[in-house]
Amino acid sequence: MTAIAQSQQTSAGIARYAAVLRTPGALQFAVPGIIGRMPMGMLSIAQVMLIVAVTGRYGVAGIVSAAGAVLFAAVTPRIARLADRYGQALVLRPLGVVFAVTSAAFVGCAITHAPDWMLVLSGSLSRASMPSLGPMVRSRWSELLRGSDALDSAFSLEGIADEVIFIAAPVLVVALATEFQPISGMIVTVLLGAAGVAGLTRHRRSEPTVRAVQARSRSVLRSAGLRVLIGVQICLGALFAAVDLATIAFAQEHGASGLAGPLLALYGLGSAIAGIWYGARRWRVSHRARLRVALVATGLGVGPLAVMPGIAAMAAGIFVAGLGISATLVSSYSIAERVVAADRRTEGMSWLTTAASTGTAIGSSIAGRLVDAQGASAAYLFALAAGVAAIAILVIRYRDLGRS
Repeated sequence: MTAIAQSQQTSAGIARYAAVLRTPGALQFAVPGIIGRMPMGMLSIAQVMLIVAVTGRYGVAGIVSAAGAVLFAAVTPRIARLADRYGQALVLRPLGVVFAVTSAAFVGCAITHAPDWMLVLSGSLSRASMPSLGPMVRSRWSELLRGSDALDSAFSLEGIADEVIFIAAPVLVVALATEFQPISGMIVTVLLGAAGVAGLTRHRRSEPTVRAVQARSRSVLRSAGLRVLIGVQICLGALFAAVDLATIAFAQEHGASGLAGPLLALYGLGSAIAGIWYGARRWRVSHRARLRVALVATGLGVGPLAVMPGIAAMAAGIFVAGLGISATLVSSYSIAERVVAADRRTEGMSWLTTAASTGTAIGSSIAGRLVDAQGASAAYLFALAAGVAAIAILVIRYRDLGRS
């Protein structure tokens, strides 16, 4: 391809993103959606750091984190179902209040040295009530750009935003908790969540239309295509959790603990850069075909990390391993919003968030034990096994995705 052709293609890609952002009302909900998703990357770390600062005990912090993840996974699809039925504003505003109250209760329990069971209860309730705005925002994009190939670019923008959030949010919360007061991480997390909910629900014109739902309407889980995506996302959640823990252990094994964060940032950076390219293209193949290719890249890409000899090689390897992530997630959400009824779209996409959270809990537990027993390489191999399992699920049940 000539330099002129490459320049034209780049300009066309930028124009696609610009056109999406010029959609009437887009910025009014997309920006609050990013702000309101910051707690996704902050809350668990803020809770752990507060508990450890007050009690010095990681065990209790781990229990709070695990219990919160399980409750969040159980509650999120039900909240999304209510949003589909009654509207996002009517559901998110009370939920934001509950999140603030339960988070304040958790902070109060921590600083007053309340019994462990109160920390676990308040902390898990805080996590469970955290508004999950990702599916809400994607549902708005689906409503605005229904039937348009510009939806790929919109979902790619959301995927890039997620990567930036999960790179920047942990850095922010750690800085707040260590440079100021341990509770400051929790306070800022709640404020960002409240600001996001307020901004998103204030813009009513982009809110998906509330459609009449039959009292005994079919569960979205009866969609074979959605079940396939849920299985894939559980495996991917385990893969990502294993890569996180293994990379921290790898850096420690090579005497460079401080480089764990930058290495993981390169994983996200690879995903973000590839996501920009993915969303800038006009695709002629189906979403399921794209998902198949991207999932193979994501699932098998972590394999070489188990044999990296040093930090420099790992930096290159983990960057390459992240290149398929955005396309995998964008394709998954694009298919999810097609394989469920329009009046259950938010719930359908929220199941992917729940599945990934469930996989993260499973993957963290298994990978942590593998790191303790055999080191970072074993955890990377577990990540590879999770990736192979995701590929197997997709290949075996590929037809269930329809022609989306």
